[in-house]
Amino acid sequence: MAMNCPHCGVGVDFLVDLAGTVQGCPSCTRSLVLPRKTGDPASTVPLPMEGSKVRLRRLGLADVQDLTVLWEWEEEEVADWLNQHGNDRLAVEGETVLLAIERRDNPAIIGQFEFGFTDHTHFLAGFQVRLSKTLMTDELFREACSLLFVLCFGALNLHRLVIHVAGDGDGLSQQLLAVGMKQEAAFRQDRWVQGRWEDTQVFAFLREDYEQRVAAGK
Repeated sequence: MAMNCPHCGVGVDFLVDLAGTVQGCPSCTRSLVLPRKTGDPASTVPLPMEGSKVRLRRLGLADVQDLTVLWEWEEEEVADWLNQHGNDRLAVEGETVLLAIERRDNPAIIGQFEFGFTDHTHFLAGFQVRLSKTLMTDELFREACSLLFVLCFGALNLHRLVIHVAGDGDGLSQQLLAVGMKQEAAFRQDRWVQGRWEDTQVFAFLREDYEQRVAAGK
């Protein structure tokens, strides 16, 4: 598949089998979404994404104050991390991207998704969640997950999305089931967390789950 990078304009070529996925431009290294049909143009990763109440977007240096609260880090540590991790590293091997979950009516970060691909084709991905204990609600989390699903399956042509949860994740397991993710496994006492052994639960969401969700108007 031949196309031009939407960032630098250089002509690039990818295997047809990778149609619709996110790949890195060989010239500028930035992430581009390959067209699903040969001859169509490549596009950029569609961020930010907005729902009726929340927004998903990349993190930036303007978020240092909010992140000191969410991460419980010092300001200098947060700023150093943001400087070292670019905003467009979605297609970089072994890297993850942090997406801020932000209220639209009060632009403060109420949580984040850490997202990264788990195979070289970029059809499989995993994510982790960090939520504000005081600002996040079940309703806002459901909408944030809906936006994440649209990004992953609607825009990036993902096949499978997985999350591993330690213990019950302070209620996260029930929240994931409520948004349609399915529990696939439970590993008993397989990780040492804060002085004790905890179980790990594995939840997944597939393209067919997303398509059923769309058909149902969710």
